[in-house]
Amino acid sequence: MNKAFDIVILGAGPAGTTCALALKDSGLSIALIDKESFPRDKPCGDAIPGPCIKILKKVTENEQELFNGLTKSADISNSHIYPAKGKKINIAWKAEAFNATRVDFDNYLLNLVKSTTKTTVIEDFQVNNMAVEDKVIVTERSGTKVLTCDLLIAGDGANSVVKRKMFSGTAHKDLNGYAIRSYYENVSCNSNTNEFYLLDEFPGYFWIFPLTKNIYNVGVGLLDPTSEQAKSVNIKTSMQDVIENHPIISEKFKNASSIAKIQGFKLPLGGKDTSLTADHIMLTGDAAHLIDPLQGHGIDKAMESGMLAAKQAEICFKNEKYDSASMTFYQEAIETNIVKELRRNLWVMRFLFKFPFILRMAAWLAQHNPATVLGIFYRKRKNQVV
Repeated sequence: MNKAFDIVILGAGPAGTTCALALKDSGLSIALIDKESFPRDKPCGDAIPGPCIKILKKVTENEQELFNGLTKSADISNSHIYPAKGKKINIAWKAEAFNATRVDFDNYLLNLVKSTTKTTVIEDFQVNNMAVEDKVIVTERSGTKVLTCDLLIAGDGANSVVKRKMFSGTAHKDLNGYAIRSYYENVSCNSNTNEFYLLDEFPGYFWIFPLTKNIYNVGVGLLDPTSEQAKSVNIKTSMQDVIENHPIISEKFKNASSIAKIQGFKLPLGGKDTSLTADHIMLTGDAAHLIDPLQGHGIDKAMESGMLAAKQAEICFKNEKYDSASMTFYQEAIETNIVKELRRNLWVMRFLFKFPFILRMAAWLAQHNPATVLGIFYRKRKNQVV
């Protein structure tokens, strides 16, 4: 099978599907390819923050029917943050947010692409090789499928094939956090509250996120791999130790049982300058190192980058220029909309974990004036490109 498209989007996760949805009225021929067959699992915390919903409303037409067909595991109205020392911080969310397994959420997004756009969706397409000549040539592992395109938009995740093959010197290994996740039942927690526990053992946190039918997503995230504590920690052992011995968590897990194996995943944290474009190519989502270093989530940033990549694609085709020098809109928009915030959050994360007494002061302040602390973590971005 040899086929030519204007655009090939590699990766049918949130970045890739959002990009395809944003291009639905472009008149361009688009292929969305993925190495997996959907529905498929994606190790994650399964929390879908409010900005994801706002972005979906921008790239879809029928807002009233937006989440028809999606199994929302839990509508989230509160977060509880437990400092390593000090009292619990309760945050009531005004914006809509929910939890949903990535099996359900990613499959929902892909079905939205299939039902509302003319995108050609190709699953089980494992990229073996790619080359850039006048166009991008993408070859599938079997060698029997070859796609060509003017523009390749890569949303193929933390272990991006495109980044590894086509971008040199942009790995930022010092910004690779790590996390593990499992599922438990019968945890004693509220069904509308995400819980975060900051840990003394290493720079990261333990989470409990409610899903449906008394099932909870439980995990540990290591956010700063450069710290001395991180060099010697085994997060799988630490997770079990926290469940068994933490004074609050152990009580919540007294009657709980694990119902899934532990799965690990890389967190390509953002906060450093990196090139996101090459001739005929753009990087989005985890492939572009856009996970928040302070909070550990990246779905909203992935979707935003997909939307911005779509806008850059339309500019490229309007001007009939696909070289990296012609993609300044995308590079600058990602810097303005996302990277500035991630750079600040990287500094804040490392500062807080290096000086934990500052974290305890922030916890005390949050108990007395939560709006001030929320302003630090969720400061409104100025000059945002939409």
